[in-house]
Amino acid sequence: MYREDEKTFTEAARQLESLKGERVTLLEYDDFGFPSVTQTVVKNVSVEPYAQYKYSLFLTHRVKRKRTDYKEVFTPVDTLIVYRGWHDIDPRATEVISEKPDLIVKQSRYGAFDARFITDAINSTYLKPVVNIIR
Repeated sequence: MYREDEKTFTEAARQLESLKGERVTLLEYDDFGFPSVTQTVVKNVSVEPYAQYKYSLFLTHRVKRKRTDYKEVFTPVDTLIVYRGWHDIDPRATEVISEKPDLIVKQSRYGAFDARFITDAINSTYLKPVVNIIR
């Protein structure tokens, strides 16, 4: 299992290293288990141990319209999709909308951390991801 993680993260770090200073779009889960899209610029990337994980991906990036750098850690249980360039991907395209005269109700089709969120978001665009880590 550790060899798979090492290979996955070192390959992802190699791909992201070539994108240093370039614009990328990150597709991942937020803290509540729903898909999140972030348009950002890659500053630094490395593979290091973190908590109980022997291999984790550390990504330092600057989010669009922000002045500070953010450092994110992706462990072997996290999902990360990276596209080259800034793209408008609608992660909420999977919501069912029912409308009444004075009320709009939105209900998610899937539960939190459901893999179908990410696959639907990937299939909603014609782009090919540079990094594709799905757990």
